Amino acid sequence: MRVKSIMPLSDTELKKIRDIMNESRCPNESLRATFPATYHRIDEDAGIIYIGRHAYDYTYEI
Repeated sequence: MRVKSIMPLSDTELKKIRDIMNESRCPNESLRATFPATYHRIDEDAGIIYIGRHAYDYTYEI
């Protein structure tokens, strides 16, 4: 799974995303609750989580 973000993400934020993807029954709702101002969507077919809604300058593998 990849995370594309408009801003740099800390190791703590990436760990939260990893934990949500491994443990949550509804990752979409959990990500929205954890990152209310920045979370945009999950594209499960492509395996990408989008943080922000503009140009994605940062990509992380989780």
